[in-house]
Amino acid sequence: MDGARDAFVGREAEIALLRQAAADARAGRGGVVLVSGPAGIGKSRLVEEALAGVRPVVWGRCVAEDGAPPLWPWLRALARLPATATTGAGTGIAGGAVRGAAAGGDAEAGGQAGARFLRIASLTDALIRAAGDAGGLVVVVEDVHDADETSQAMLRHVAVEAAGSHLLVVATHRAGGPVLTAVVAEVARARAARTLVLPPLTRAEVARLLSGLPGGHAAAGSVHERTGGSPLLVSAVARAMKASHGDAGGGGTVPADLPVLVLGMLAGLDPDVRRTARAAAVLGDDLNAPANLNADPDADPDASPDRDRDRDRDRAPDAGLDGDLDVDLLAEVAGVPPSAVPGHLDALASAGLLAWSRGRRAVHALVREGIAAQDPAAGAPAAERDGAALERRAGADPAQAARIAAHWRRAGGDEEALRALVRWARAAAAHALRAPAGPEAARLSREALNALDRLGPPPDERAGLLVELARAEVAAGEVRPAVAHCEEAAGLAALAGRADLLAAAALVVGGAGDPAVGRKVAALCDRALAALEEPGAVPSPEAVRARLVARRTYLDVETGRAEDAARASKLALRRAEECGDPFALLDAVQARAAVLVHPDDAAERRRLGDLAIRTGLRSGRPVAAVRGHLWRVDAAYQAADLAAADEGVAAIGELAAATRLPGARWYHLRAAAARAALAGRLEEARALSGEAGDLARRMEDRVAAAVSVMFAGVLGVVRGDPGELPRRHRDVLAALPRTPLTEAARCLFLHLEGDRDEARSRYEHLRPSLREPVTGVRSLGVLQYLTELVEAFDDAEAAGWAYALWTPWREAGGLPGAADSMCGGATARAAGRMAAVMGRLDDAVVTLRAAAEVNLRLDARPWLAHTWADLARVLLRRSREGGGADDRAEAAALARRARAEAVRLALPGPVARADAVLAALDADRRDPLTPREREVAALVARALSNRQIADLLVLSERTVESHVRNVLAKLGVSNRTELVARLLRTGTGQDGEAGISSPER
Repeated sequence: MDGARDAFVGREAEIALLRQAAADARAGRGGVVLVSGPAGIGKSRLVEEALAGVRPVVWGRCVAEDGAPPLWPWLRALARLPATATTGAGTGIAGGAVRGAAAGGDAEAGGQAGARFLRIASLTDALIRAAGDAGGLVVVVEDVHDADETSQAMLRHVAVEAAGSHLLVVATHRAGGPVLTAVVAEVARARAARTLVLPPLTRAEVARLLSGLPGGHAAAGSVHERTGGSPLLVSAVARAMKASHGDAGGGGTVPADLPVLVLGMLAGLDPDVRRTARAAAVLGDDLNAPANLNADPDADPDASPDRDRDRDRDRAPDAGLDGDLDVDLLAEVAGVPPSAVPGHLDALASAGLLAWSRGRRAVHALVREGIAAQDPAAGAPAAERDGAALERRAGADPAQAARIAAHWRRAGGDEEALRALVRWARAAAAHALRAPAGPEAARLSREALNALDRLGPPPDERAGLLVELARAEVAAGEVRPAVAHCEEAAGLAALAGRADLLAAAALVVGGAGDPAVGRKVAALCDRALAALEEPGAVPSPEAVRARLVARRTYLDVETGRAEDAARASKLALRRAEECGDPFALLDAVQARAAVLVHPDDAAERRRLGDLAIRTGLRSGRPVAAVRGHLWRVDAAYQAADLAAADEGVAAIGELAAATRLPGARWYHLRAAAARAALAGRLEEARALSGEAGDLARRMEDRVAAAVSVMFAGVLGVVRGDPGELPRRHRDVLAALPRTPLTEAARCLFLHLEGDRDEARSRYEHLRPSLREPVTGVRSLGVLQYLTELVEAFDDAEAAGWAYALWTPWREAGGLPGAADSMCGGATARAAGRMAAVMGRLDDAVVTLRAAAEVNLRLDARPWLAHTWADLARVLLRRSREGGGADDRAEAAALARRARAEAVRLALPGPVARADAVLAALDADRRDPLTPREREVAALVARALSNRQIADLLVLSERTVESHVRNVLAKLGVSNRTELVARLLRTGTGQDGEAGISSPER
């Protein structure tokens, strides 16, 4: 055959950029280059030309139309890494990351999204390590527009992590829909990302490409116009011109329609060659034998994919076939002898239908589309043959299930094809769920369900598939559709008398953070428990019943529906402990911990923490163990035991480091941020919370991401600075399920921003909740937010309600739930502030002094500054109501102390409050009397008796006596005669002077 490749022209700037990016990666400045352009524009060829001579380079291609499993292009690239590009002599990367990735991540990596993130992070780390060991590595991922969602998520992750490494990722893609556009935009924003948009060839470049052909220069304009400058089509026309001795497309007509062009390229070929072309087009990447991702490369230390690729690069295109090519599969699907396949491929390559690319044969996507659209041999019978052939070749390999399902999908609607499609789509969905790739699993499960519905299945079979679909939807973050499918499955299971299936449907969705979802799942648990008790029901393990009881109790607590949550959670915990099922036990422990809302529950909270730690580690659910440590940290804050709190935060960090689970890492970042904020290390707290938010967004957990937004808002309240609120915080909170906690947070942040009217309107709807007893840990969070608003709106009635709720906690150093959010310091501060709003100033002073002592033990510097400022303000107020000089002196000292600490910590809010107290004290020194006291003093100067003054001002005589005593004390005189003399001497006894006016005026 003629082995010459098509000429390559132009693209000088693009080649220079790619080569510079590869050089930067070798120097430790890795990153991502996005190469975009329409089909046939030459993206892959550009990358090949630019990276010629660069070592090592590995390639992976996204193949959506072939039903590839999640992360397929990345796994293909990883499997092809040379052994020398990894740590450990003679061990290929497949021996570690690929083998682990093929097996899937930890089942409880902070939820399915967390498990997917863990897998992505592990693969990324493996690539970065391999790049470091090799002193530079280039990974090319082709056709990202065809990538599964998990592969796109990995590209986003790599774009962030590759900076500062020796890894360069080059990703090619066409323009896509809104999802791909968003992915590409996010990748492009990474600091180490660069973009290349390939334009069509110019007329001059087309002329250069045709320059070696008779009449090529003259035909350049026509060819450029008709092909639009597409390198693929220009090359096809060039071959046609060469065959016709310079006639552009024969008779001067350049085929404008791709299928017509493909048919022209097939014309003249032997029928068996055309069948081989169709088989190659239909098989796509199945044309190449799948890498055994579960194989251990240590079994053959001499095996080196890189060695084979180096051999292929140095070999002429006509020297033979790529070692990965599955000749037998291609022959079986084409219906030709295996011995004939090499010759057929040579003929296809000569016709331009099969390209030699990176040491392997590949059918260009445009050519595949043209063959599929026009070749009459393509059809359902052929697809059925393809699917059967792939089944025989792949056996039970779950990684190939999606590809086999894709062929059965094209095989038509007969019963055999539909049954095969259901079987393989379900297997593919299960594999995707283990990967984990929730969106892909949900898509495949829906496809299986649609095919099953065409067969008219019995109720129990459809119910089972609905449960599988719901599990996949939960993994994909589609909780509400999952609940709807669980309800549908439960109805079918009840119809079929399958209590076991009903129970399975009830246990799909755990805590959702959405009250509406929680109520529906709790109802499913009730239905399942009732069905299991019905006569004739299939006996069910006690563990299933215990799980249902524990799950229902937790959901009732989460949604605030349990009338006696404390009793119900205690019974659920006892039942779970008796049956010993770890999943039931962890649900029950979580339910029980959520209702411990009294100060004397600290010992039980520590016990539950220990139980969660032991059970979580024993059952392979380390994130449950992390929660146990958080409960212990809560108990430590409550006791103002900083050493125990620090020990707990460190233990969470050790678990996160040991397991590398993103969920554990998220909790550690949150706990560390809360601890830093408590100590006044606000810049550190801000950075840790921001990192947690970034991690949550990469895990695609919007609720976890919103926690960082709420933390920023609380930090704004602590500092008295609305600038802490992130942009679009309103949108983030509005997207969350509406719960009392999120609504209280939104209301508080509105007030912080200065939108007082809107905040007041929302507050009026929330304040009645303060009359209700606290039923769960989340209720304590609502209490904290509303306390700020009660004080802001000076709501004495609501202050009384809140005071009653805070009173039991007056000696605590923190509330449950603070360990991973924001510890508010001494709870006595809230009680003291509420007492002040109620006008109970003596109580407020005593309580705030106690709060200051607790905050000193906690070393809670920001809260200490707030407490001193609060106490100074209350003492100032009491001094004006007869408290005397001691209150004023203490208020001044506290205000100065609060101001100094607030300045040190950059807390503008407390600084302003302290300044206001000091200014008021200074004003009082110049004129210490209150307006009422000035009125009384003026009447005393007019020689009126206390009874006359009382009648005139409509006061009791006792009240007037009290005012007179205050006036005498503040002005430093002993009796009324000295008072009159003082007022006359200073000229303040005359009406209208010094603010003392006659009441008749």
